Amino acid sequence: MPGTLSPNMEHYLQSIYLLQQKNKVARVKEIAHFMDVSMPSVTNAVKSLRDKKLVQNMPYGYIELTNRGSDTAMHLMERRRALQQFLVHVLRLNIEIAEDDACQIEHVISEEATSRLKVLMKLIEQCPKLKNKWDKLITQCISEEEGNFCDSCLDM
Repeated sequence: MPGTLSPNMEHYLQSIYLLQQKNKVARVKEIAHFMDVSMPSVTNAVKSLRDKKLVQNMPYGYIELTNRGSDTAMHLMERRRALQQFLVHVLRLNIEIAEDDACQIEHVISEEATSRLKVLMKLIEQCPKLKNKWDKLITQCISEEEGNFCDSCLDM
């Protein structure tokens, strides 16, 4: 499903999803404001998403996700959230960098890579021994000069 959408269309779908979660409805004007794009751009995107049966136009100018659109948007949001969590909690990036990087990566990462990333995060989170070891190693290695790793990192 997500693989058939361009990154731009994925952003529109996510924006509509977020607006629906917040306001119960989404309108062209709200989507344009939310994404900082023109209303004609939103209209064209909505037409494309409608052709893919991901959204439907409702009375009074409302745009609503179809069941398929909602499922796709939730999948996209979950993938982005997993990437952000990995970048923040495992790689120790600050939230702003993690959000920007996740936004770029989410459009090219495979389902298999996403699945394994989730497994790795779950493993680190659920195994206290591994989590403690990882926390110490990543903190220590981040503080080292790039390419000049400590003996404990090399002994792993």
